[in-house]
Amino acid sequence: MKKPEDFFSSKRGNPCLIIAEIGGNHEGNFKKAKKLAQQALDAGADYVKFQIYSAQSIVNQKIDPKRFDHFKKLELTKKQFSQLHKFCNKVRKGSFLASHWDINSFSWYNNLVDVHKVGSGDLTNFPMLELIAKTKKPIIISTGVSNLDLIKKSLDFIYRISPSYKKDKKIAILQCTALYPSKFSDVNLKVIKTLKNKFKLTTGFSDHTIGSMASETAFTLGAEIIEKHFT
Repeated sequence: MKKPEDFFSSKRGNPCLIIAEIGGNHEGNFKKAKKLAQQALDAGADYVKFQIYSAQSIVNQKIDPKRFDHFKKLELTKKQFSQLHKFCNKVRKGSFLASHWDINSFSWYNNLVDVHKVGSGDLTNFPMLELIAKTKKPIIISTGVSNLDLIKKSLDFIYRISPSYKKDKKIAILQCTALYPSKFSDVNLKVIKTLKNKFKLTTGFSDHTIGSMASETAFTLGAEIIEKHFT
């Protein structure tokens, strides 16, 4: 049986797994997305992470046209994400990571990643979690805007779909405060220990603060994964 560190250990010799979260900071510009990926990998990140979505699949344009336009401006095409995947693999194999917000294109997305990242907004998206669990690939889950009961409910759901996740401990959970940016006073880093003690899984921190102090402190509290948003 593989150990958790076989799934979530650093590939670059970092003291913990480092995920460089680009998200939508490319602003819909493919050249900028490629440049950010290169900078993150040059800096030693284990993974470069994007967010894959289409405005049409997540926002009702008639109800909230302003929000629709916001996400529309941040879209990249499937072809561009496939090119980014190829580019990242050329720099370092297996370094492409993404959270995926569109259940309709899951099969395409699944072919791009070796590990699934579930953002806080999809913690209880059970149709998506079911598709992910059936792949049996390792999963990293952020837990912003949730509580221990919701986290347990989602973990139990995944365990029912594929018991190997519980047996092999193929899930990691990240403490996360869903504010952009977050104040240091709001990041609740002691939750890392609470999550680790309660769920006995690899535990880390998704950092939305400005600067490195929160991530450095999280590491001293036992974070085994650091996901850091950057521009």
